[in-house]
Amino acid sequence: MKDGFIKVACVSPLIFGADVETNVGEIIKYVNVAKRENINVMVFPELSITSRACGDLFTYTTLLSGALNGLSAIIKSSLWNECLFFVGMPFVDGDKIYNVAVAICNGEILGIVPKSYFNKDSVFSQKRQFYSGYGVSKTVEILGKNVPFGTDLVFCSGDKKSLRIGVQIAEDIYAVDDSAIKSISGGNATVIAHLNGEDETIDGVDNRINVLKTKSTIYKCAYLSALSGVSETSSGSISVGHNLIVENGVVLAESQPFGCGKVSSEVDVDLLCALRKKSWGTRIEKAVEITFSQPINDCLVMRKFEKQPFVPTQKKEETLEYVLKMQAHAIKKRVLSAYAKCLVIGISGGLDSALALLSAVRARDLMSAEKRAQFRILGITMPCFGTTERTLNNARLLTSSLGVECKKISIRTAVNRHLSDIKHQEKAFDVTYENAQARERTQVLMDVANMNNGLVLGTGDLSEIALGWSTYNGDHMSMYNVNSSLPKTLIKSLVRYEADRLKGGVAKALNDILDTPISPELLPSNGVDIKQVTEDKVGPYVLHDFFLYHFIKNGFSPAKIYRIAKDTFIDEYDKDVIKKWLREFFRRFFTQQFKRACAPDGIKILSINLSAKGGWEMPSDAVWNLWQKEIDNLE
Repeated sequence: MKDGFIKVACVSPLIFGADVETNVGEIIKYVNVAKRENINVMVFPELSITSRACGDLFTYTTLLSGALNGLSAIIKSSLWNECLFFVGMPFVDGDKIYNVAVAICNGEILGIVPKSYFNKDSVFSQKRQFYSGYGVSKTVEILGKNVPFGTDLVFCSGDKKSLRIGVQIAEDIYAVDDSAIKSISGGNATVIAHLNGEDETIDGVDNRINVLKTKSTIYKCAYLSALSGVSETSSGSISVGHNLIVENGVVLAESQPFGCGKVSSEVDVDLLCALRKKSWGTRIEKAVEITFSQPINDCLVMRKFEKQPFVPTQKKEETLEYVLKMQAHAIKKRVLSAYAKCLVIGISGGLDSALALLSAVRARDLMSAEKRAQFRILGITMPCFGTTERTLNNARLLTSSLGVECKKISIRTAVNRHLSDIKHQEKAFDVTYENAQARERTQVLMDVANMNNGLVLGTGDLSEIALGWSTYNGDHMSMYNVNSSLPKTLIKSLVRYEADRLKGGVAKALNDILDTPISPELLPSNGVDIKQVTEDKVGPYVLHDFFLYHFIKNGFSPAKIYRIAKDTFIDEYDKDVIKKWLREFFRRFFTQQFKRACAPDGIKILSINLSAKGGWEMPSDAVWNLWQKEIDNLE
C-alpha cells in the first residue's frame, strides 16, 4: 500500500444454481489466488455461495445449512490470508432470511451487510424470500461467534488509514436512499465493494459503466463491482460476468461480458482521500467501524498516467472548441461590462499571445454588428534587444491574416534610457536588464489602452503562473488575463487546433509559432537566432504541467509524483532529470506565490485554478522545507 496504491480484484467464479460445493470450491480457488498475488481487497458476486438463481429454494433448510457449511469451509481456507474479501450468501436470523455480504479476513468473519432493496422487475423476485436489511444495526450469531450486522458497517484498515470499505449489494446501488453515501459520509469510506447479481439487458453494460463512473465521481471513491457469470443460470435471465473497477469516474479494469474469471487493478486510496478533503464536509451519520489488519506491501502500479493530463484525449476537438468559446464569451463580457472600445494585446510571435489574439477575434465575432463597428483589436509588437525576425514576422502575418490592426513600437531607446537613468552597468545581462524590457512593454500596452479607451488583454498562462515565470508588474500584470487557467501543453493543443481549422496565412503563422522555441526574447540576439530558450532555464513544460496537475488536482506528494513520473516518462527523461526539475517546480511554486496573490482577473476554465480569488490559497511567505527534504531523499 505504498503511496496509497492498494491491489484489488473482482471475481466472477463458475457458479451454478444451488450447487454449493462447486461454488465454494471456486471461491476458495480465487481466495488462494488473492494470497499469492498480495491482493488487498477481493469482491465476489451477490449470493455467490449458492448463486442467486435458487428462487424459493432459499426458504429451505437444506440449502441454508449447506450455505452455512460452505461459508465455514471458506473461512478455514482463508486462515493466514490477509486479503479482505466479500462473499454473498443467504443468512438466517431468527425467522428472517437476509441476502448478505460477508466480510472475511485472516480466517475470521469481520461483519455482515444485508441487502436493502429488491428489484420488482427482476426475474428472481427476491422479495418473496428475503427481508430487507434497511436500517438494521445489531449483532448476530454465526458459526458460534457474535459479529456486527447492518448496513452501516465500514471496514477500516488499521495499517492504512485511507483504506476504508463500504458495501452494497446489487440493486442497492440504484436506490435513492443510497447506502454508499452513508458509508462515505458516515464512515469516510474510500472503496465500495459492490456484490452484483442483476439480470442482464441489452443496455446493461453501458448502464453499469455510466452509474459507476457517475457515482464514483460524485462520491470521490472507488467501486469494485463483481457480477455473476454466464454459468449461473439461463432460467429467465442470464448474468454476463461484467466486472468493473472504477475510481473517481475512471474505469481502471473491466472484464469482457459473457465470461468468468478475475479482473484486478490498483486503487489509489490516498488520492481519493485528497479529493474528498476538497469536497466533503460534515458527516451525516456515524458508521460502525470494523478494523482489520494487513501488511503494507508495495503495489506494482499497472495503470498508465497521461503525459499531458491537461490535454483532452476523448472528444478532443469538441473540448478544445468549448475552451475557445469560453474564452471568447469571457472576453466579450468583460469588454461590454467595462464599456471598452478596444482590446490591446502585446503580440510577441509566441504561443500565449497567439491564443489570446485568436480568442479576442472570436469575442469580436460574437458582438452585434453595432458593437463590432465601434470596437477594435490592436496588436502591438515591441521589438527590443532579443527580438528575432522570425517571431516579428509571425506576429505580423498572424495579425494581418486575422484582419487585426498591428502597430510596431520599438522599446530599445526607452529601455536604454531607463537603464542609463538607474546607472545599470552596461552589458550586464542580468535580471534587471531583462525585467526592464518586460516592464517597459507593459507600460506601453497600458498607455496605448488608455489612449484608446481600451483594456490590456493579458497572455500569461497557468504554467508560467505556477512557476512565477513572469516579471512582477511587467507581463505579470494586465487588465484581464484570458489565459490564466490554461497550461502550456493545453495552449499548444488549442493553437494547433486553430491552425488546422483556419488554414491559410493564419495556419502558416500558427504552425511556425508552434515550431518556434518558447522564449521571452530578453537577451541580446543577432536578430536571427533565439538566444534565450525558456525550457533550458525552468525545465520542460511537459514535466512541469505533469507535476502541477498531480500536485494541485490530486494532492500528490513529491515522492509520489516522482514515482509516477519515472514510469510515465521512462523513454524521455532519466530519473535525475525528473528529480532536478521536480525540485525546481516546488522551489518556484512556493517562492513565487507573491505574484499569484495580486494577479489580475481571469476566467476559470479547468478545475485547477491558481487565482487568489478562490482558486488557491497560500501565504506568500510559506516555506517549502518539508517538500525540499522529501525530494532530497528520493532515490
